[in-house]
Amino acid sequence: MNHLNIDPNWPINSLAIHTERLALRVPREDDIEKINALLQTGVQAENTPEYSSSWLYIDKSNRINEYIKDINTHYDNWKPDHWNLPLAVLFEDKPIGMQYISHKPIGNIYTFGSGMWVGLEYQNKGFATEMGRAVLKFGFETLNASTGFLGAWSDNKASLRVIEKLGYKECRRTLAERSGEQAENITLQFSGKNYIPEKYSDINIKGVSDSIIRLLGLT
Repeated sequence: MNHLNIDPNWPINSLAIHTERLALRVPREDDIEKINALLQTGVQAENTPEYSSSWLYIDKSNRINEYIKDINTHYDNWKPDHWNLPLAVLFEDKPIGMQYISHKPIGNIYTFGSGMWVGLEYQNKGFATEMGRAVLKFGFETLNASTGFLGAWSDNKASLRVIEKLGYKECRRTLAERSGEQAENITLQFSGKNYIPEKYSDINIKGVSDSIIRLLGLT
């Protein structure tokens, strides 16, 4: 099995987002065994639309190595103006899924995107909505972004319900490849003008240092 190559002294390690039930933080080596158990069970029920990350559906014996490779790639390729932050999501100190928060330049506008997956046994318990609210707080209060984006396949009704519940609005539809075939993808956006901080006061963001601010491209 491969290993995470995240520098223990990297400033991002101090970042943590806490919701009522969840903690979001950088994945650690001692999370791997529990995350592997989630990947062995799967992240979606049969006959449901697949996520964009194809490694989630490869042979079970290879999933954890591809997961580790994916995490390492995001951190190895980090640039202040173009990054993808993978965070382990913990419930009762046990990983239940992953939350990804990303940024890339769109002109002079600072925006963020996100994606997530939750282990099958933890679905339909409101965790995805809780994770999505944490992303919005981080995006608009820490990143001071103007807009947040999320995407989902048009036939993934469950994901779309969560995204719309969070307050995102559809902005465009495109065709993209999925499992070797063309499928319709919907992009939804959340404008910072509609963000009301008081509605997210139950979420706490900790460990945002000056070093992290620079890594996030905010200076």
